[in-house]
Amino acid sequence: MDGYAQSETRSAYQRQKQAMRQYQHAYTAYDRHYIAVADSLISSSILLNPKYPEAYYLRAMVREAQDNPFAALVDYETVIQLDPENIEARFKKGMLHYQLGNYEQALADANEVLHYDKSYETTTVYYKTGPDGSVTGASTIQRMEADLRNLMGLAYQGLETYDAAIEQFDAAIAINRDEPQYYNNKGMTELMTGDTTAALDTYHRGLVSDPSHQALLFNLSQLEDISTTQYTAMFEEAKNPTLFVQRAYEKFQQADYTGALKDYSTALKIEENKASIWLDRGRTYARLKQHKKAISDYKKALALDEALIKAYYLLADSYQVIGAYTQALDLYTLYLTEDTSSPSVYYNYAICLHLAGNDNKACQQLKQALKLGFVRASELQNTFCQNP
Repeated sequence: MDGYAQSETRSAYQRQKQAMRQYQHAYTAYDRHYIAVADSLISSSILLNPKYPEAYYLRAMVREAQDNPFAALVDYETVIQLDPENIEARFKKGMLHYQLGNYEQALADANEVLHYDKSYETTTVYYKTGPDGSVTGASTIQRMEADLRNLMGLAYQGLETYDAAIEQFDAAIAINRDEPQYYNNKGMTELMTGDTTAALDTYHRGLVSDPSHQALLFNLSQLEDISTTQYTAMFEEAKNPTLFVQRAYEKFQQADYTGALKDYSTALKIEENKASIWLDRGRTYARLKQHKKAISDYKKALALDEALIKAYYLLADSYQVIGAYTQALDLYTLYLTEDTSSPSVYYNYAICLHLAGNDNKACQQLKQALKLGFVRASELQNTFCQNP
């Protein structure tokens, strides 16, 4: 081998070595949730060695963490081109298609994986190994089949083919009876068919495997009363306030303000820095005629997000109820500098002005409410506008 060829060989070897080093650093950064750093490092690794499938797999996971599913799909496709037997990449690709609403493609991807030879299922793992060879989040191919059946059930659910969905969830449960999410998905599908009895049974069966599973407890609580212990467990396991906010909103709409208050309070224990939840709990306190507590919540919402202008008129309404007219009038004025399209605000402003002894201005605001189509304002015209 001449000197030039040896130099080229050494250069290629050095590039691959550097690429692997960049990959390992990228994996560490991703594992520690330094996503931007991982992105830069893994892209550098791919430039140095564009034929290493694991690098594209890692970048696909980085893209998912960046909420860029389309770019992640491209990288998973590249993994499959470089390594056609990488069934995990096919599985992840199917999951992404499901999340994007491409249910038929998700089914096709899942079926393709299921047709692979599973004779080695006791030794093969998915949820890949780390760069040092250590296994993280390992699972057998058999467990992957359960997840694939679950994915197919979700895809059929999205296609509104509910019997097929339930069949796949049952298949997933038969393989792995200890995964509560399979029961949760099956129960939700049964509810979509109107079979509440079956859904209740499924939720209860799921709770045998995990008595404190948040989604199962939440969905069960929609159908029947749960125990104090279960409610406490649901809260303790909760990591996301969304389920509680959703149920609180539904209870509020049904005029179950006590129930809504309980769920909004739970949501705030999970996420205390979300202004919209403080605002909604304030509205709930107001409906329960606990206006001082409502005022406190509205102020907290504004402290977190001063651009939440809805809080100004809600705060004004509660101040008016407790007789703090000066504060209420200032807040109505402040709100109306930002939004002049809400007739009910003009109406409440007019009432507050009347109560504060300023009928001339009250009449002006009442007329504005009428102009914007607030018919109820006509009932107060003779009181507020004695000299029209």
